[in-house]
Amino acid sequence: DRDVTGVQTCALPISPVDGPRKPGTCGRPVWYLDVRIVDDLDEEVPCGQPGEIVVRPKIPGGIYQGYWGKPAESLETFRNLWHHTGDEGRMDADGFVSFVDRKKDAIRRRGGINVSSVELETAVMRHPGVEAVAAFALPSAMTEDEIVVAIVPGPDADLTPKAMFEFFKTELPYYAIPRYVNVLEKLPINAMGRVMK
Repeated sequence: DRDVTGVQTCALPISPVDGPRKPGTCGRPVWYLDVRIVDDLDEEVPCGQPGEIVVRPKIPGGIYQGYWGKPAESLETFRNLWHHTGDEGRMDADGFVSFVDRKKDAIRRRGGINVSSVELETAVMRHPGVEAVAAFALPSAMTEDEIVVAIVPGPDADLTPKAMFEFFKTELPYYAIPRYVNVLEKLPINAMGRVMK
Protein backbone atom coordinates (compact mmCIF):
# COMPACT_ATOMS: atom_id res chain seq x y z
CA ASP A 1 0.00 0.00 0.00
CA ARG A 2 3.04 2.25 -0.17
CA ASP A 3 3.63 2.10 -3.93
CA VAL A 4 3.64 5.69 -5.17
CA THR A 5 4.98 5.01 -8.67
CA GLY A 6 3.73 7.71 -11.02
CA VAL A 7 2.38 9.95 -8.25
CA GLN A 8 2.02 13.55 -9.41
CA THR A 9 0.98 16.39 -7.13
CA CYS A 10 -1.51 15.12 -4.58
CA ALA A 11 -2.72 15.88 -1.12
CA LEU A 12 0.40 16.86 0.81
CA PRO A 13 -1.21 16.53 4.23
CA ILE A 14 -3.99 14.08 5.02
CA SER A 15 -6.11 13.04 7.98
CA PRO A 16 -6.22 9.21 8.03
CA VAL A 17 -9.51 7.61 8.96
CA ASP A 18 -7.88 5.77 11.84
CA GLY A 19 -5.41 8.50 12.83
CA PRO A 20 -5.49 11.69 14.86
CA ARG A 21 -7.44 14.61 13.42
CA LYS A 22 -7.57 18.30 14.18
CA PRO A 23 -10.59 20.29 12.96
CA GLY A 24 -9.71 23.28 10.81
CA THR A 25 -6.52 21.67 9.48
CA CYS A 26 -5.71 19.64 6.37
CA GLY A 27 -3.95 16.95 8.40
CA ARG A 28 -0.31 15.95 8.69
CA PRO A 29 2.17 15.54 5.81
CA VAL A 30 2.03 12.17 4.04
CA TRP A 31 4.87 9.78 4.89
CA TYR A 32 6.73 10.05 1.58
CA LEU A 33 6.98 13.89 1.47
CA ASP A 34 9.00 16.40 3.43
CA VAL A 35 6.85 19.53 3.96
CA ARG A 36 8.01 22.90 5.30
CA ILE A 37 6.54 26.39 5.71
CA VAL A 38 8.97 29.08 4.53
CA ASP A 39 9.28 32.84 4.05
CA ASP A 40 10.21 34.69 0.85
CA LEU A 41 13.89 33.80 1.40
CA ASP A 42 13.03 30.09 1.77
CA GLU A 43 13.87 30.20 5.48
CA GLU A 44 11.59 28.07 7.65
CA VAL A 45 9.16 30.25 9.62
CA PRO A 46 8.45 29.77 13.35
CA CYS A 47 5.83 27.22 14.33
CA GLY A 48 2.30 28.54 13.76
CA GLN A 49 3.39 31.43 11.52
CA PRO A 50 2.10 31.66 7.94
CA GLY A 51 4.37 31.14 4.96
CA GLU A 52 4.59 29.30 1.65
CA ILE A 53 4.13 25.53 1.69
CA VAL A 54 7.11 23.83 0.05
CA VAL A 55 7.60 20.12 -0.49
CA ARG A 56 10.17 17.56 -1.62
CA PRO A 57 9.97 13.78 -1.96
CA LYS A 58 11.62 11.42 0.51
CA ILE A 59 11.62 8.68 -2.14
CA PRO A 60 12.17 8.63 -5.91
CA GLY A 61 8.99 9.43 -7.83
CA GLY A 62 7.32 10.96 -4.79
CA ILE A 63 6.11 13.98 -6.79
CA TYR A 64 5.88 14.97 -10.41
CA GLN A 65 8.98 16.01 -12.35
CA GLY A 66 7.67 19.30 -13.74
CA TYR A 67 4.97 20.97 -15.79
CA TRP A 68 4.38 19.34 -19.19
CA GLY A 69 6.03 21.43 -21.91
CA LYS A 70 6.81 24.31 -19.51
CA PRO A 71 10.48 24.08 -18.52
CA ALA A 72 10.74 27.70 -17.32
CA GLU A 73 7.74 27.36 -14.99
CA SER A 74 9.08 24.03 -13.73
CA LEU A 75 12.46 25.58 -12.96
CA GLU A 76 10.79 28.48 -11.13
CA THR A 77 8.74 26.24 -8.83
CA PHE A 78 11.59 23.78 -8.14
CA ARG A 79 14.20 25.96 -6.46
CA ASN A 80 16.54 25.59 -3.48
CA LEU A 81 15.83 21.83 -3.59
CA TRP A 82 12.11 22.38 -2.83
CA HIS A 83 8.93 22.46 -4.91
CA HIS A 84 7.12 25.72 -4.19
CA THR A 85 3.37 25.10 -4.20
CA GLY A 86 2.24 28.73 -4.35
CA ASP A 87 0.00 28.01 -1.35
CA GLU A 88 0.34 29.79 1.97
CA GLY A 89 -0.23 27.83 5.13
CA ARG A 90 0.90 27.26 8.68
CA MET A 91 2.05 24.20 10.61
CA ASP A 92 1.41 23.74 14.33
CA ALA A 93 3.62 22.05 16.92
CA ASP A 94 1.89 18.70 16.27
CA GLY A 95 2.68 18.85 12.54
CA PHE A 96 -0.87 19.67 11.37
CA VAL A 97 -0.98 21.90 8.30
CA SER A 98 -3.62 24.59 7.73
CA PHE A 99 -4.26 26.28 4.38
CA VAL A 100 -4.25 30.09 4.53
CA ASP A 101 -4.44 31.35 0.93
CA ARG A 102 -2.94 31.19 -2.52
CA LYS A 103 0.28 33.22 -2.32
CA LYS A 104 -0.68 35.32 -5.34
CA ASP A 105 -3.99 36.22 -3.66
CA ALA A 106 -2.42 37.42 -0.41
CA ILE A 107 -2.60 41.16 0.13
CA ARG A 108 0.61 42.83 1.34
CA ARG A 109 0.08 45.83 3.58
CA ARG A 110 2.59 48.42 4.77
CA GLY A 111 5.13 47.06 7.20
CA GLY A 112 5.20 43.72 5.38
CA ILE A 113 1.93 42.46 6.89
CA ASN A 114 0.25 39.83 4.72
CA VAL A 115 -3.54 39.68 4.76
CA SER A 116 -5.14 36.44 3.61
CA SER A 117 -7.91 37.08 1.10
CA VAL A 118 -9.54 33.80 2.20
CA GLU A 119 -9.61 34.79 5.89
CA LEU A 120 -10.81 38.30 5.01
CA GLU A 121 -13.62 36.92 2.84
CA THR A 122 -14.64 34.51 5.61
CA ALA A 123 -14.86 37.40 8.08
CA VAL A 124 -16.88 39.62 5.72
CA MET A 125 -19.30 36.75 5.01
CA ARG A 126 -20.30 36.91 8.69
CA HIS A 127 -22.18 40.12 7.87
CA PRO A 128 -25.88 39.14 7.61
CA GLY A 129 -26.40 41.32 4.53
CA VAL A 130 -23.57 39.83 2.46
CA GLU A 131 -24.37 36.99 0.04
CA ALA A 132 -20.96 36.78 -1.64
CA VAL A 133 -17.61 38.53 -1.40
CA ALA A 134 -14.22 38.63 -3.10
CA ALA A 135 -11.19 40.36 -1.57
CA PHE A 136 -8.19 41.43 -3.62
CA ALA A 137 -5.24 43.82 -3.71
CA LEU A 138 -5.05 47.14 -5.50
CA PRO A 139 -1.50 48.47 -5.98
CA SER A 140 -0.95 51.77 -4.21
CA ALA A 141 1.62 54.52 -4.60
CA MET A 142 1.40 55.26 -0.85
CA THR A 143 1.76 51.73 0.54
CA GLU A 144 2.31 48.21 -0.77
CA ASP A 145 -1.34 47.22 -1.43
CA GLU A 146 -4.76 48.63 -0.72
CA ILE A 147 -7.53 46.18 0.18
CA VAL A 148 -10.64 46.02 -1.99
CA VAL A 149 -13.70 43.89 -1.29
CA ALA A 150 -16.40 43.30 -3.87
CA ILE A 151 -19.69 42.45 -2.19
CA VAL A 152 -22.93 41.01 -3.49
CA PRO A 153 -25.65 42.20 -1.07
CA GLY A 154 -28.60 40.22 0.15
CA PRO A 155 -32.13 41.62 0.12
CA ASP A 156 -32.65 44.73 2.27
CA ALA A 157 -28.97 44.77 3.28
CA ASP A 158 -27.60 47.91 4.94
CA LEU A 159 -24.24 48.26 3.21
CA THR A 160 -23.82 52.00 3.72
CA PRO A 161 -20.22 53.10 4.30
CA LYS A 162 -20.95 53.86 7.97
CA ALA A 163 -22.60 50.47 8.59
CA MET A 164 -19.82 48.57 6.83
CA PHE A 165 -17.07 50.45 8.65
CA GLU A 166 -18.67 49.69 12.02
CA PHE A 167 -18.83 46.01 11.04
CA PHE A 168 -15.23 45.96 9.82
CA LYS A 169 -14.00 47.56 13.08
CA THR A 170 -15.54 44.78 15.17
CA GLU A 171 -14.70 41.83 12.88
CA LEU A 172 -11.27 42.67 11.44
CA PRO A 173 -7.86 43.72 12.71
CA TYR A 174 -7.09 47.35 11.82
CA TYR A 175 -4.60 46.40 9.09
CA ALA A 176 -7.20 44.23 7.28
CA ILE A 177 -9.96 46.86 7.04
CA PRO A 178 -10.70 47.41 3.32
CA ARG A 179 -10.05 50.83 1.84
CA TYR A 180 -12.56 50.26 -0.96
CA VAL A 181 -15.88 48.41 -1.07
CA ASN A 182 -17.54 47.68 -4.41
CA VAL A 183 -21.18 46.59 -4.33
CA LEU A 184 -22.03 44.37 -7.32
CA GLU A 185 -25.06 42.45 -8.53
CA LYS A 186 -22.88 39.35 -8.96
CA LEU A 187 -19.22 38.38 -8.86
CA PRO A 188 -17.53 37.65 -12.20
CA ILE A 189 -16.66 33.97 -12.52
CA ASN A 190 -14.78 31.96 -15.13
CA ALA A 191 -15.79 28.71 -16.85
CA MET A 192 -14.50 26.73 -13.85
CA GLY A 193 -16.76 28.64 -11.46
CA ARG A 194 -13.89 30.51 -9.82
CA VAL A 195 -14.18 34.22 -9.01
CA MET A 196 -12.13 36.32 -11.41
CA LYS A 197 -10.28 38.74 -9.17
